[in-house]
Amino acid sequence: MLKRGTFVLIGLFVILGSVAPAAAQEEPTIYAAVVDGNIVIYGLSDTPQPLFVDPVPYTGFSQLTWSPDGSHLAFVATDANYNHLLMLATMDGSEPVMIQMVNVLMPISFWGEGAALAYTPSPTYDSLISMALPLTPGVGPTSF
Repeated sequence: MLKRGTFVLIGLFVILGSVAPAAAQEEPTIYAAVVDGNIVIYGLSDTPQPLFVDPVPYTGFSQLTWSPDGSHLAFVATDANYNHLLMLATMDGSEPVMIQMVNVLMPISFWGEGAALAYTPSPTYDSLISMALPLTPGVGPTSF
């Protein structure tokens, strides 16, 4: 025969077991892709957002790289004269800006917790120098 305390304990398990945990809110996955000659951002809103309005001023894009916190997208754009431009876009909807005209030899990446853009320009003479370009306005690149 079950005692009175056992019924209370069983009832408590039934009540607790029937309460569903709240669903965790998942952050949307944000990614970028080159589609029909433009960079398109997916996941910021219900519809994909093109980075450039028509006409797109560049003939190609490469090395799309997100900052660690997802607030910046760095990439290399190629213009009609085949110049390679290191570009930076913020996810606030403003127009991407050209950081520097450079032939990038190695993949670009964010460095120092996203405080600088690291890249290796095409070698000159017999040296290969990597550069760090701080994202602070007015601060020039440094080599390392």
